[in-house]
Amino acid sequence: HLAYLKSNNLVQEKIFGRIKIYRYKFENIRAKSLSKFIEIWEGEL
Repeated sequence: HLAYLKSNNLVQEKIFGRIKIYRYKFENIRAKSLSKFIEIWEGEL
């Protein structure tokens, strides 16, 4: 799943030696839209 999100520029990967850190890219308009969709889907608005 992370590879798909990374390929669509929704997450950013940083590598520190053997450790990988993933960050959701809220500055990406598609990522922000997906986040809002999930909030609406779960009834959090």
